[in-house]
Amino acid sequence: MYRQNADAVFFLGDFPYTISGSREQIQNGHKELRSIIGFTDLTASTPTYGIYDDHDFGTNDCDGGNKNADEALEAFKEYWPNPSYGLKNDKGIYSSFVTGNVAFFLLDGRYHSRQTAEKPTMLGNIQYNWLCKNLKQSKCRYKVLVSGTPFAREKNDCWAGIYFINERNKLFKFILDNNITGVIGISGDVHRCDIHKIPIGDNHYFYDFTAGALSRIHRTPPEQKPPTLIYSYGYPERNMFAEIDFYPATNKDPAIVFRSFSAKTGMTYEYIISPEDLGITQKREKASGHIQLQSFPDKNKPSLKNSR
Repeated sequence: MYRQNADAVFFLGDFPYTISGSREQIQNGHKELRSIIGFTDLTASTPTYGIYDDHDFGTNDCDGGNKNADEALEAFKEYWPNPSYGLKNDKGIYSSFVTGNVAFFLLDGRYHSRQTAEKPTMLGNIQYNWLCKNLKQSKCRYKVLVSGTPFAREKNDCWAGIYFINERNKLFKFILDNNITGVIGISGDVHRCDIHKIPIGDNHYFYDFTAGALSRIHRTPPEQKPPTLIYSYGYPERNMFAEIDFYPATNKDPAIVFRSFSAKTGMTYEYIISPEDLGITQKREKASGHIQLQSFPDKNKPSLKNSR
């Protein structure tokens, strides 16, 4: 990853794994990670961002009711120098920033999440409204939703699970109704490299890229592939990452190129998205630099390269 010379790197949660997300467990895990030479070489030379998922926030599949939620939040802020953490009146790790012509929205899918039948939510009202407002106002060609869990995975703590599917569909409808183009997702959690193409209505789609895991053993692709899954790679190996190139408006095609990498076999797949796939029209674009994002895991981790 260091040799890819990316412009930014993202860790998408479960990094490190803990038992219950206590402050001490998270601190000890981060100390161990930061003693690894490769990690320090990469992060010392490349802007690095992170979010948490269940295993570095609390117990497996937990929501914001986890007893160590506040400890996990404070421990996260000790080790990840993100642009900001939530809002003044709303705790969390969510924030946004722009690099070149790409807007990144780092989401907190744990602190405010509630897996309850009465009031289920992934983001909570304040974070959800913050996301919608900033997506609508963004002038960037690309908008990247950075999530700890995949947008198409039908698991209780994931976007397509029984608790959060309505909130996900509401978000997709907002994107469609407001003609917000160039929106994609990068996500973690699943321990393999997946690409999902999710229909959101009116012949528009949301692409979600999952990059595999950096240190956990991978899951194999599902035997029964859901209709939204257009690619899946995972074998009993460790150390995978992914890379995304973002192209400027002056480049007619492609708009985005996604590549997955295995430490054992090198590049395993390349997937190309055109401007038309993202609903981007020349009328709404401003030429900008070429940005290369690398999405990396462990669970994911992305990075980014700006060459003008």
